[in-house]
Amino acid sequence: VGTLNLTVGATRLEAENLPSTVDEVSDVGYRLPTGGVDTVISRSGTYLAWTQASANDAVSGTTKAAARGRPSLPAVEANWTFLAAGQGGRQIAAVSKDRTSIRRWVNGSAVTLDSLGTDLVRPAFDASGWLWTAGHAFSNAESGRSDSKVRDASVWAVDTSASEAGAAPVRLQVPWLGEGEVESLSMSPEGQRLAMIVKDPKGRRAVLAAVERDAKGRPVRLGPAHVAARGVKNPTSIVWADATSLAVLGTIDGTKRPALQTIDDVVEPLAVVRHGDGLASTLRGSDGLFVRTSNQTVFTRLGSSWSSFLSRGDVIVPNP
Repeated sequence: VGTLNLTVGATRLEAENLPSTVDEVSDVGYRLPTGGVDTVISRSGTYLAWTQASANDAVSGTTKAAARGRPSLPAVEANWTFLAAGQGGRQIAAVSKDRTSIRRWVNGSAVTLDSLGTDLVRPAFDASGWLWTAGHAFSNAESGRSDSKVRDASVWAVDTSASEAGAAPVRLQVPWLGEGEVESLSMSPEGQRLAMIVKDPKGRRAVLAAVERDAKGRPVRLGPAHVAARGVKNPTSIVWADATSLAVLGTIDGTKRPALQTIDDVVEPLAVVRHGDGLASTLRGSDGLFVRTSNQTVFTRLGSSWSSFLSRGDVIVPNP
């Protein structure tokens, strides 16, 4: 996109301080976050540790310097998986092993949201403190029961700044989801664009949707879905590589591999990681990517290839 003209009908929109041409989003008052995350959280068993993201491996990167000035991290029992970190690591969230509940650790205390749904995906925090996840809602979820066989694909957001009693999940309106279900999600750095892997009877695809909020900033619905990474078949995981590009794990030319998609929809295949199963990102482009495998190992970007970062465990990138 070279320039942007704002019109109402066929007439150019006239507004105070609006420049004659719009070349950057900053020209109309918007700002995209820059920079990335220098320190990640490595998980080994129940143990969480602050680790330098640029280290060759988690062992050498887990130092006192990495933890200096960072919040203390809780022990996370083995029956909690799919971890996420928000507010610079001051909150840790995880999904129960049966993928029906979410627990948050805040200042050493655990808050559990029981029986939210089924098939919950790895959650993600946004810049405003909301925690996002997706799965299938129970038809009688309002009662807290989980015995219904009716499955309704849903996207939820939880206000983690609210008190425990007030942190009820918001189920967003997603009219276009239809028979589809969300298998992976990632929130953009500024918290206004949700990237998702959606599976429906036609297959899997990567999509983007804007978050629509009410006057108090509460998310209420997702805007229309825009297909992304069209050159990647059967995508299974998606993350924001930086403020304007995505990383997708899927099939290109018959091989499952990570790929980078820039804002102009150009897909750049990256080196293959055997048994690749998921992605994590420090928001520093391709150099800030991690690949999780189905063998519970983690690989980090090294030049144009990948290097073992964690021999058994997980890596969690905190939302700044």
